[in-house]
Amino acid sequence: MSEIEALKQAFAEYPWFERLKELEQVIDCNADLSLKIRRLKQTQKKMVQSEEAGKIREWTHLSEEYETIFKEVLDFPFVEEYLDLLDLAYDKLKTAQYIAEQKINRCLK
Repeated sequence: MSEIEALKQAFAEYPWFERLKELEQVIDCNADLSLKIRRLKQTQKKMVQSEEAGKIREWTHLSEEYETIFKEVLDFPFVEEYLDLLDLAYDKLKTAQYIAEQKINRCLK
Protein backbone atom coordinates (compact mmCIF):
# COMPACT_ATOMS: atom_id res chain seq x y z
CA MET A 1 0.00 0.00 0.00
CA SER A 2 1.36 3.40 -0.94
CA GLU A 3 1.86 6.19 1.57
CA ILE A 4 -1.04 8.11 0.01
CA GLU A 5 -3.36 5.12 0.25
CA ALA A 6 -2.34 4.59 3.86
CA LEU A 7 -3.11 8.24 4.62
CA LYS A 8 -6.51 8.00 2.93
CA GLN A 9 -7.32 4.85 4.88
CA ALA A 10 -6.22 6.44 8.14
CA PHE A 11 -8.52 9.40 7.54
CA ALA A 12 -11.43 7.13 6.62
CA GLU A 13 -11.01 5.29 9.93
CA TYR A 14 -11.39 8.44 12.05
CA PRO A 15 -14.95 8.47 13.42
CA TRP A 16 -15.24 12.23 12.95
CA PHE A 17 -14.28 12.02 9.26
CA GLU A 18 -17.63 10.56 8.19
CA ARG A 19 -19.43 13.33 10.08
CA LEU A 20 -17.29 15.93 8.31
CA LYS A 21 -18.30 14.49 4.94
CA GLU A 22 -21.98 14.52 5.96
CA LEU A 23 -21.81 18.15 7.00
CA GLU A 24 -20.04 19.09 3.76
CA GLN A 25 -22.91 17.53 1.80
CA VAL A 26 -25.43 19.56 3.78
CA ILE A 27 -23.44 22.73 3.16
CA ASP A 28 -23.13 21.97 -0.55
CA CYS A 29 -26.92 21.65 -0.77
CA ASN A 30 -27.47 25.02 0.90
CA ALA A 31 -26.50 27.71 -1.63
CA ASP A 32 -26.61 30.58 0.88
CA LEU A 33 -24.44 28.83 3.45
CA SER A 34 -22.07 27.53 0.81
CA LEU A 35 -21.55 31.05 -0.53
CA LYS A 36 -20.93 32.46 2.95
CA ILE A 37 -18.36 29.78 3.78
CA ARG A 38 -16.62 30.40 0.47
CA ARG A 39 -16.52 34.14 1.26
CA LEU A 40 -15.20 33.34 4.73
CA LYS A 41 -12.36 31.23 3.33
CA GLN A 42 -11.51 33.86 0.69
CA THR A 43 -11.39 36.59 3.30
CA GLN A 44 -9.19 34.44 5.51
CA LYS A 45 -6.74 33.91 2.63
CA LYS A 46 -6.65 37.64 1.97
CA MET A 47 -5.97 38.26 5.65
CA VAL A 48 -2.96 35.95 5.56
CA GLN A 49 -1.66 37.63 2.40
CA SER A 50 -2.07 41.13 3.82
CA GLU A 51 -0.40 40.11 7.08
CA GLU A 52 2.55 38.62 5.21
CA ALA A 53 2.83 41.82 3.14
CA GLY A 54 2.68 43.98 6.28
CA LYS A 55 -0.51 45.75 5.17
CA ILE A 56 -1.95 46.47 8.61
CA ARG A 57 -4.89 48.65 7.51
CA GLU A 58 -5.96 46.13 4.91
CA TRP A 59 -5.65 43.33 7.46
CA THR A 60 -7.75 45.28 9.96
CA HIS A 61 -10.48 45.87 7.38
CA LEU A 62 -10.44 42.21 6.33
CA SER A 63 -10.53 41.10 9.96
CA GLU A 64 -13.72 43.10 10.52
CA GLU A 65 -15.21 41.66 7.32
CA TYR A 66 -14.22 38.16 8.46
CA GLU A 67 -15.92 38.61 11.84
CA THR A 68 -19.13 39.82 10.17
CA ILE A 69 -19.25 36.85 7.80
CA PHE A 70 -18.29 34.46 10.60
CA LYS A 71 -21.25 35.61 12.71
CA GLU A 72 -23.57 35.08 9.74
CA VAL A 73 -22.19 31.58 9.20
CA LEU A 74 -22.62 30.67 12.86
CA ASP A 75 -26.34 31.37 12.55
CA PHE A 76 -26.56 27.91 11.00
CA PRO A 77 -26.76 25.36 13.84
CA PHE A 78 -24.14 22.82 12.72
CA VAL A 79 -21.49 25.15 11.31
CA GLU A 80 -19.50 25.41 14.53
CA GLU A 81 -19.20 21.62 14.58
CA TYR A 82 -18.15 21.65 10.92
CA LEU A 83 -15.45 24.27 11.55
CA ASP A 84 -14.14 22.30 14.55
CA LEU A 85 -13.91 19.17 12.40
CA LEU A 86 -12.10 21.12 9.69
CA ASP A 87 -9.56 22.25 12.27
CA LEU A 88 -9.10 18.67 13.37
CA ALA A 89 -8.58 17.53 9.76
CA TYR A 90 -6.11 20.37 9.18
CA ASP A 91 -4.12 19.35 12.26
CA LYS A 92 -3.98 15.74 11.06
CA LEU A 93 -2.82 16.88 7.61
CA LYS A 94 -0.13 19.08 9.12
CA THR A 95 1.12 16.09 11.09
CA ALA A 96 1.17 13.97 7.93
CA GLN A 97 3.03 16.75 6.12
CA TYR A 98 5.62 16.91 8.88
CA ILE A 99 6.15 13.14 8.77
CA ALA A 100 6.51 13.23 4.98
CA GLU A 101 9.02 16.08 5.18
CA GLN A 102 11.06 14.17 7.75
CA LYS A 103 11.12 11.07 5.54
CA ILE A 104 12.16 13.13 2.52
CA ASN A 105 14.91 14.84 4.48
CA ARG A 106 16.23 11.48 5.71
CA CYS A 107 16.31 10.20 2.12
CA LEU A 108 18.17 13.28 0.91
CA LYS A 109 20.92 12.95 3.53
